[in-house]
Amino acid sequence: RMKSWLFTIMRNSYYTRIKAADREKPGLLDCASAIPITEATQEWSVQSKEVANAVQRLPEHQREVLMLIGVLGVSYE
Repeated sequence: RMKSWLFTIMRNSYYTRIKAADREKPGLLDCASAIPITEATQEWSVQSKEVANAVQRLPEHQREVLMLIGVLGVSYE
């Protein structure tokens, strides 16, 4: 079942990222948490909403593939 298989991959990727974040040492120069966070510009917010709306209009199987590749970095090959 494709849906179950994709869900398992997404769940495992999530757990892997959570474990990696737990190992991150705060205060290191290359630490992601040390990078200052800036507010999104209005243009960026509008574009982000447009992309989210476009993704929601896709069929479910295409949305799942897009999330796996674009968000989780899974190879499409």
